[in-house]
Amino acid sequence: MAWVAVDKDNTEVIFAHYPKRANESGYAFGKEKLKVMWLDGGDFVILPSGSIQKLIGRKLTWSNEPVELK
Repeated sequence: MAWVAVDKDNTEVIFAHYPKRANESGYAFGKEKLKVMWLDGGDFVILPSGSIQKLIGRKLTWSNEPVELK
């Protein structure tokens, strides 16, 4: 299945696998406060703003965990 999430800068993204929070260099380890985006180690697509709300019926923010599309 696919997963949707919102980066710290409000970029909406869809992933093929469950993503992890990462820093600007793409590393998922280190201090949580330095993490700014979601990565899953594979391909992803940046979605137009508002797409996630249309797909799942609610708005996501950086503080939310990724949501699986079923």
